Amino acid sequence: MLHKILIIVAVVLVLLVIAKIFSGCHHPPHFCKSHSSHEKKANWMMKKIAKELKLNEQQKVELEQIKDEILAKKAEFKINHQEIKNAVLSQVKSDTVDQAALNGLFEDKELEFKEMRAFLVDKFAEFHNILTPEQRLSLAEKMEKFHSKRHQ
Repeated sequence: MLHKILIIVAVVLVLLVIAKIFSGCHHPPHFCKSHSSHEKKANWMMKKIAKELKLNEQQKVELEQIKDEILAKKAEFKINHQEIKNAVLSQVKSDTVDQAALNGLFEDKELEFKEMRAFLVDKFAEFHNILTPEQRLSLAEKMEKFHSKRHQ
């Protein structure tokens, strides 16, 4: 039972880290260590993960590859986000709202979100597979500590 809980907590933390990479930072620059770009944030997180979990060189290479794939997917996702903004803005400027067009656009976006979710779960599984059992336990402990600090 404890093992299942640790795995669930690890999944949630990694997904939160990945989500943070995708979400961008809305805090003041002094709050975030790498405020200037998603790539810098991802690099900072990667270094922190490597240090905290004491990753070996092979694990670092594999984590770098995962990070690069996530950043590439994020760039593709951001382009698609701009499409929604443009479509909604166009509808705001028009005399009438084309509900069918907007619903069609959002249905397409829902499919993209499902694809993104599957992609992120796959990347999490890859990350999980490169860790040793000791590293997974260490990550779970760090996640529990982080969660308890944030939700006291």
